[in-house]
Amino acid sequence: MKSTVNASAKILPVVFVLALLAAVAWNYSTFFIDRDYLVYSEISCDPEMESCFSWVCGEEDNECDDSPYKKIELAAASLPLCDMYTNEECPEPTCNTNDETCTITYCSDETLEEGEICTDFEETESEREDDGDETSEEANMEEVVTDTL
Repeated sequence: MKSTVNASAKILPVVFVLALLAAVAWNYSTFFIDRDYLVYSEISCDPEMESCFSWVCGEEDNECDDSPYKKIELAAASLPLCDMYTNEECPEPTCNTNDETCTITYCSDETLEEGEICTDFEETESEREDDGDETSEEANMEEVVTDTL
């Protein structure tokens, strides 16, 4: 009876160590070889052409970067490999035309997070909408003038 207990007491740690090694190998393969995970990043944005995010920075907050940005989510495998330790500039991530997992998020009320604001592009966009309303009002006035003649 002692030999059965002694053998099972040795098998359990071996099975545990093998399961742990298998989990480590799978994670290494997923994250370092296949790069099968999503990356969330901030990329440059032109506030005159797009609705961009910006951080709300206090006057005393020297480390806060309030430059405009948009958000990108893409598969890590589609990112270019670069070495940040050699002072090499890594290219900014972009969406490929055939990449279905890549999404770019522009600023809107639904996408704002705490501490963020939208740039002034929405105001110029709403001004354009107002200009369009004036044009339609002018068209309505022309219809009224035509109908009365």
